[in-house]
Parts: sequence; C-alpha cells; structure tokens
Amino acid sequence: MENKHTLIVFVVIVLVVVVLNNLEGNFTGLARGGIPGKPNYQCSDGIDNDKDGYCDFLWKNAKCSDGSRPGDPGCISKDDNDESTDCLPVCYTNSDCGINDYIGSSYCDSDGNLYKDYQTFTCENAGKCSSVCNEQISGLLWQNCGNNMTCSNGACIPMEYCGDGICSASTESCSTCSLDCGSCPSVCGNGICETGEDSNNCSSDCPLAATCTDSDGGRNYYVKGNTSGLNAGGSPASFTDFCDASNRLQEYICGASGEVLFDYYTCSCSNGACITMEYCGDGICSASTESCSTCSLDCGSCPSICGDGICETGEDSNNCSSDCPPVATCTDSDGGRNYYVKGTTSGLNAGGLPASFTDFCDASSRLQEYICGTSGEVLFDYYTCSCSNGACLT
Repeated sequence: MENKHTLIVFVVIVLVVVVLNNLEGNFTGLARGGIPGKPNYQCSDGIDNDKDGYCDFLWKNAKCSDGSRPGDPGCISKDDNDESTDCLPVCYTNSDCGINDYIGSSYCDSDGNLYKDYQTFTCENAGKCSSVCNEQISGLLWQNCGNNMTCSNGACIPMEYCGDGICSASTESCSTCSLDCGSCPSVCGNGICETGEDSNNCSSDCPLAATCTDSDGGRNYYVKGNTSGLNAGGSPASFTDFCDASNRLQEYICGASGEVLFDYYTCSCSNGACITMEYCGDGICSASTESCSTCSLDCGSCPSICGDGICETGEDSNNCSSDCPPVATCTDSDGGRNYYVKGTTSGLNAGGLPASFTDFCDASSRLQEYICGTSGEVLFDYYTCSCSNGACLT
C-alpha cells in the first residue's frame, strides 16, 4: 500500500515539472520585477530585447533595467511580446511605386497643339516604415501640330481653308468657296445672269440687251441731246438734257445694258446745255483774253522779229543773220580726240574769226589736243601722257 502512495506522488511531481517546463518561456516567477504567476512580455519586461537602445511600450510606469530608454518603436502595447519592428516598408525605390509613362488619351490644349498626361511615381522615405508612394500627373507636349494643321478631338488634322482642294461640308459650299466646291448650278429667276444662262433659256435673268442712243454722243455738257433707251422700269423711253431749278445741267447718257442714266453737272446752264466757257485750247482765239503769246493753241505762233536774239521760225542766216548767224565749218585732220596723231584743226577762234591750230606738247610735256566744237569753234583738251612732237607716244 505504501508503495502505491509513493508511485502516485512521483507521477504528480513529474506532471508539475512538465507543466512548468512548458510555461518556462512565458512565466519567469519573480525574475526582473515580474509578478509571480503572470506572463512577462518583451514590451513590458524592462529589457531592450532587440538591442535598438529602447525597451518596452511607452507608458507611465515604463522603466528600463539595462540602461536603455523606454518607448521601443516596435511595441504596440504592453502585451506585445516582440520588440522588433513589425512594419514592412511600402517602397524602397521609385519603381516600387509604379512605372513612369504617358496615360490616358491625347487632348488639345489652348495653344493649338496636342498634349498627353504623364504619370510620375516617387518613393518618399525609401526603405523606412514611414515610406510612402507619391504620384504626380502633368500634361506634356505630345505633338506640335505645325503650319496648316489644327488640333481637334485629340488629334492634329489638316486645317480647312478655301483653296485646299477639299470641299468641307460643314464650312464650305459652292457659294462660299468655288475653288474647293466648284461653281453653284445656275438658278433661273434669281435675278443673276449666271454661266449657262442667256436670253433664250432664262430671259428673266438675262434679258435682251436694249439699244440706247444719245444724240450728243455721251457726256457732252455743251450740246443739248436726246437719249433713248430703257427707263428705270425697263420700258422704252426718251429723255432730253435740261437745266434744273438750281441751274444745273441734267445730262442724260446710255448705261451698259441699254438703260438711260443721268449726271448732274454744275455750270452756267441754258436751254439744256452749258454755256461755252473761254479757255486756252477751246479752238477759239478770244481777242479780249488770248493772243499768240498767251495761247498759241488757239491764236497760233507769233510772227518772228529779227533782232530779238532768238532764231525763230521763218528766220535764217540769210534774212536775219543777227538772230541766226551762219554755222562755221570746222575740220580736224586727225579726226577729233586722237591723242596719238598730230593734227591741225581749222575753224573759228575765240573771237569768231577763222583760224587754224596744230596739236603740240606744252612745257609740262602734256599734249594740247585741238578739236572742233558744235558751232564750228576750235576747242582744245589737255591730255597727260609721254608727249613728243604734238602726239602721245604709243
């Protein structure tokens, strides 16, 4: 019986040891200020377990027994049994956040060019618990539309203009741009004589051209005339020039389409015509206002007067030698300005008398070359050269 009791006590002791061994990691008795029978967690055991210089969760009774400071960043409560950092950094590089690239569809901006949004990713505080991904979207130039192009509905397209060879139904028609859309078909009855219409197939637009006559030949303000053609209503009529109440002339004339038109002309008007005004060139030499000296157009040239120093029409060296002296004859044996041939020139000297002069070399070895003037007088030039015996050496 005694052996049986001994065996029971032994079994109980073994069970207690096993239980205590299983609880060894969580129950430390009174070690380091713990409470007997209570678990001692790393975030409340007063020890820097992860060797980062801090111990335990930061609360009012937190104390470190190993010289570290309370408030381990890896503790989220007093009951946390792991001081090591629990966080996983969001990003380590920019590429962890995303790939920089264009996104979305292209669009037109206010400058008339094509743009597209560009997405950029950056990692802030890379590799840290506080790391965060930032995203930025900005519009960048995608395509410069350039000349003769415009931006529309997210694309550069050719700019529409009259003469581009394309008839745009939305902006052009035959009436606004015949260059692109061609001529509009003729419409009989619109009052316009168009291509393809004539007096035969559309007399309402292209009436027969009326004949118009004007007895004074047109705008002849000094002759009273009668003009016959179409009046404003398109009916045949005749009109005679007349002076109105303001003594202005109402002069009737023919229009391009046979219609009768009229002008007002201010003048001294009498009996449907302007009274002729005297003026030089009217073909009448008025003795009171014109003479041969003031208007040769009407009165002719004045008779010549010998001795007035002017060689006039009808005068010559025979009947008026004082006004028209005879033209002297001048000759030059070397033919003019011939600096390389010695010549003799015969004509009138400075006093108007006949004389002859031979080319010679002066004291400065310059050539004095004699020549004939336009009125028979003898002139001379100086010419610098290597002169000998009245001529330049070749």
